[in-house]
Amino acid sequence: MDPSMQVLLRSTMDQIIKDQNPKTNHQRLLWSAGTQLRGEVVQSLGDDTFTLLIDGKKVILQSSHNLQVGQPVTLRVEGSQQGQVVAKLLPSQPNQNLQGIMYQERNLANSLEKMGLKNTVENRLIYRALIDYQIELTPERFRQVTQAMNSLGKIDYPTAQITAFAIKANLPLQKDVLLLLQKSFGSEHIFRELQSWIEETKNITRNLPGLLASAEQKENPWKGDLRNQQVLMTNLMKNVEQLEEQLKNLLIRGNEDKNIIRDKATAAIESQLFQRQEGKVLSKDLTAVTSSQRNLLPTLISNSVTQLEVLMQFPDAREKFSQLLQTLARGLVLEEVWAGKQVLQHTDKSSNQSGDYYYFQIPFQQSENKESVAQLRVYKDAGKRKIDKKNLRLILLLHMEQMGPFSMELQIQNETIQGRATVQNKEIASIAQSFWPQLQKDLASYGYALHNFEWHIGEPADLKPALEAPSKKETTKVDLFV
Repeated sequence: MDPSMQVLLRSTMDQIIKDQNPKTNHQRLLWSAGTQLRGEVVQSLGDDTFTLLIDGKKVILQSSHNLQVGQPVTLRVEGSQQGQVVAKLLPSQPNQNLQGIMYQERNLANSLEKMGLKNTVENRLIYRALIDYQIELTPERFRQVTQAMNSLGKIDYPTAQITAFAIKANLPLQKDVLLLLQKSFGSEHIFRELQSWIEETKNITRNLPGLLASAEQKENPWKGDLRNQQVLMTNLMKNVEQLEEQLKNLLIRGNEDKNIIRDKATAAIESQLFQRQEGKVLSKDLTAVTSSQRNLLPTLISNSVTQLEVLMQFPDAREKFSQLLQTLARGLVLEEVWAGKQVLQHTDKSSNQSGDYYYFQIPFQQSENKESVAQLRVYKDAGKRKIDKKNLRLILLLHMEQMGPFSMELQIQNETIQGRATVQNKEIASIAQSFWPQLQKDLASYGYALHNFEWHIGEPADLKPALEAPSKKETTKVDLFV
């Protein structure tokens, strides 16, 4: 190993222990040789000693290199020496889009400064998490996320994300709720997690009628709402039983393995979430959603979660408020996770020719009690079987209730966006163009430069693949989230 690249790592507790008793051995950091670590410098303790944040935990790093606060570092563990980890400092890869990143960092720093907040690693993590969940940036939100991360003992992006999710879902930022969200998001056993939640929801629904019966025997100012609550619970039970039946069918198709994990579930999820109809052109009226789509797992989960939220508002359910809250929190996570699984459904032409793409159908709700299905093509580099997030071409087709069919083609190269849109009439194009300056400003805050679009008047083309001879298929995971 090049001695100049060698560094030592130890727990931040080591210094405390050493100060109290110099003869005490160091605590061991449990990283095996060959492990690659990524972290960020959060503090300089001297000329050659720094505090590093790795996986949400602070460690002490000793290096002859002049590292800067905020600098990302990559290390490879080589072994151990007297209770300390010996690692190699890996050279940083040349940044191909340094200007875009610098712009983002300046914008982030300015935003923090306007709120009277310091440009620290912790605040940058919180900033990104709040932006991802489209939550207003205020000092109070930063304080809430900071407090939540401290209560969980981890200062990292996933923890900030979980807290932002709780804020977005109007869940209390209590430690037990955050721990529950942390466990649910981190679960690899998505089938078992859903099975457990279904049973939990059924038990609550079964127990509440007894609570209502006792409430009917005494004077109750809310007595007039009891019938509504009973109807709601009946509907909830029917919805959850239907969800349970759908899950059983899915597990049977998944080789009846109740502990099946994500990697083995892709094919089963695809067949359940979207029954492929290759060769059939989708109806022009995309607002018409079939009954089979209404019975898909994400829809059933979403309906159950909504019914639970309404149920919690009834005063007579408050005796079980804590239990209802935990069930609701788990349900919200499941709704989020399973909605993200929609993108696993794709049609991969896999022909190695230019123009290869993944095809998705994405259900969405555009107004009260009205659902629609968007079509999305994401093009690949020819022969590479993968999508480059920084250089991406995609086409999205929506059928909106007020403006009709709307097609948008985007070409993303690094942080530059160009494209074209097709709408049915000039009025719609004029309205859309009037929003362009604000959209450009919003995207600029993320470091993207949006150029003017070409606007075409006409009938947007359907994106569904035409019927063609069977071709080689390969199941591929796509790192996209809807």
